[in-house]
Amino acid sequence: MCDRKILCITRHSWRGVQHTNSQTIKLSDDLVVPSTFISWNYNLSEYGKDLVNIKIIENALKEYKINCDKKHFWNEIRVNMTKQRTFETGKIMRKQFKEQKKYKVPLTTVLDNNASDKNSEYDYENYDFLVSIIDVFEKIPQYKEAENNIDEDKYKSMTKKCLDFLSLSINKTPFKDNLIPLYDDDNNINLFYTRDVYNVLDMINMLTYNKPPLNQIYNTNKTYKYQYELIMSTLEWNSYYHSNFLPKQTSAYVSLPIINYLNEMDYGSNKILVTHESRQHQLLSSLDIPPFKYDIPFQSYIIVQTRTSVKIIYVAHKLSRKTCTFQKNKYVKK
Repeated sequence: MCDRKILCITRHSWRGVQHTNSQTIKLSDDLVVPSTFISWNYNLSEYGKDLVNIKIIENALKEYKINCDKKHFWNEIRVNMTKQRTFETGKIMRKQFKEQKKYKVPLTTVLDNNASDKNSEYDYENYDFLVSIIDVFEKIPQYKEAENNIDEDKYKSMTKKCLDFLSLSINKTPFKDNLIPLYDDDNNINLFYTRDVYNVLDMINMLTYNKPPLNQIYNTNKTYKYQYELIMSTLEWNSYYHSNFLPKQTSAYVSLPIINYLNEMDYGSNKILVTHESRQHQLLSSLDIPPFKYDIPFQSYIIVQTRTSVKIIYVAHKLSRKTCTFQKNKYVKK
């Protein structure tokens, strides 16, 4: 009997974007960035489909002498059906297992609320729903001291780092303005950070494919210095933001179904949960485990649990310094 079980918590791959150059995002008088999309597309982009690669997950496990090649090693891929990109990512992984491992992995669902259960191809049963954000704030105990965990000095320092690299890339000078206070008079995070900075940095992350993001934003083939550093700093900023935006007890509340699912798994079973970066970071926050420094689509936190210990392995695609795009077959691991 195997005394080990594995739960691989995988972020969906790249979603698509709708392009337009009719809008701009103003970060300062000297730094105004074209907004290349007006809305997110929940489906995966073609590049996102190409980056779904079960081999990087299995290669990371093989480094710990875990044999993933035996038939029916993986027992299940569970997806959040309320978001199309998790479903598409799961379907591609399932297809790769069938083609490369020659066996079929069941694709099951996590239900947030009242999703339909009429499609008999998938198993919609035997899992408690993941709470929605409305459920969280209606049900979870609220404490005055339990706001988000964002440290103002650190957050502003990380924001300044990103804007410095962005301005150096575009204007050849560092960001000149002083950053405004993190909180407004009502003790809410200023929209400058949660709307303007967030949208620009998320746009850079989402456009890191085929050719570097600034080249797509400005529709040019010119070389932008510091673009690699810019992308890495935005990935780091995103990781910090998602890890600390919610209060600790909220992260614990929304992570409990995942912990229960892991606890209920039989030893000898190996499963994959396709979800979102927010879920990954909330889980780690609730366990007081620092996330990996960067936040990258299709990244995985692999929990390997025995009867006496737990190991968490991080694996994600590697960003090429030369091309400033992610590489399908090369990965970083921690």
